[in-house]
Amino acid sequence: MPRPSKIERIFVNQKLPWSPFPRRPLPFRMVEWKTRKYPKSYQVRKAKPPCQVFRVAPIKDWGIVRNDLVEICCGEDTGKQGKVRAVAPEKNLLKVVGLNCSRQFLPDIGNGNPGYVLSEEPLHFYEVKLVNPHTGRGTDIVLRYDELGEKVRVCKETGHVIPTPPFERSDWKERSAVKEGDLDTRAEVVQQYTYVPSLLFFHEEIMKEMNIPMSVKKTELERRDLIMKELEEEAIQEKLLISESASEEKKKSFLENIRSRFFFWL
Repeated sequence: MPRPSKIERIFVNQKLPWSPFPRRPLPFRMVEWKTRKYPKSYQVRKAKPPCQVFRVAPIKDWGIVRNDLVEICCGEDTGKQGKVRAVAPEKNLLKVVGLNCSRQFLPDIGNGNPGYVLSEEPLHFYEVKLVNPHTGRGTDIVLRYDELGEKVRVCKETGHVIPTPPFERSDWKERSAVKEGDLDTRAEVVQQYTYVPSLLFFHEEIMKEMNIPMSVKKTELERRDLIMKELEEEAIQEKLLISESASEEKKKSFLENIRSRFFFWL
């Protein structure tokens, strides 16, 4: 017979001297609370609340850019060197071309058959070192300013300045090599002025559209009047430079057009 628990011995009397009922009393047993054991997979799937999610502290002196030659300091590819494919300073991660790869299953690898491919996994900023071109080994760097006030990368061991590779776009190398497609907007259309900003108020725009003259004329010029006068002078100078041989009638019509557009409230 199992030994009764301490709670049963305190609250339950095992030996009843008598019973008013014709039948025996129902057996009573105090069930103790037990912590439920969850599998480890449930602990992984459980999402943390936002207050417990650790924020990534960005590195202030980020000295690695794309196409830099770096050396891996940990993992299976320790000591190998490669070019940086992409950087993510917000997450303190970067990817190296052909290194730190893992197998990934794809249902279609290009020929219609499933298979495994190698995908580059991200590395932390402190897991790689920039390669010094003078020594050919990974080294620690520090960011400093040169005589011209530009930020440069200086090797801590030798003091050499490590040059920064030129910036290259990932989508195209030269602008002239980019071909315009059917869905692209032509350069001539983009350069056209299709919108003229206006400083008119809402009621003034309505009055201009309906050809309603102003009932009360202004006695003093406002700030926007002075701004529009400057714009008028700049437009006149540009127009004169473009067409120096234009007739006076065309110049007058051009000025009248500007006045009707911008000086409606005068």
